[in-house]
This record gives sequence, structure tokens and C-alpha cells, in this order.
Amino acid sequence: MKQCPKCGSQCFCVTAHVTQDWLVDADGDFLECTKDCVEVTHRPDDDDIWQCDKCGYSAAGSEFNVAEPKHLNTEKTHTAKKRNNRRENR
Repeated sequence: MKQCPKCGSQCFCVTAHVTQDWLVDADGDFLECTKDCVEVTHRPDDDDIWQCDKCGYSAAGSEFNVAEPKHLNTEKTHTAKKRNNRRENR
């Protein structure tokens, strides 16, 4: 979980890498984007720069990490176990 260390906001501007579908001419030059986000090839992570959308503070994503409340960790662990059990039963 991430939170701005300056203002406490949990909204950020980050860069993600996505693929697009394009309409191109006979030389392969861009004419028009036909689909904005076909696939996300890189989600923002702790090594990327994150900028707080409220106060503008920018730093590596790791600078925004905060510990999750224990009840959330328990819920995630329970959900992951259920997902793994479903995979094993296929």
C-alpha cells in the first residue's frame, strides 16, 4: 500500500507501459490509434517515479510504501490460498 509521506494522499501519477493498436499507412507510419490499451507490459513498481497527485511530491515508489493493516494482510493471504486451491483442483 502506498501513501504520500508529505500529505497522506493515496492518489499518484505514474508511468505505465502499454501496447496500442494502430492504423498505419503502407510504410508503417502512424495514422490513428484504434485501441488505446491492448495490454499492460509494465505496471508501476517501487523502482519507478511516483508523483503525489495532491501535493506534487515525487520519489521512487518505495518512498511511498506504508505497512498494511494486519486485517488486510490476513484477507490477502486467505484469498491467495483460495486461488491456489482452485488452481490445484483443475
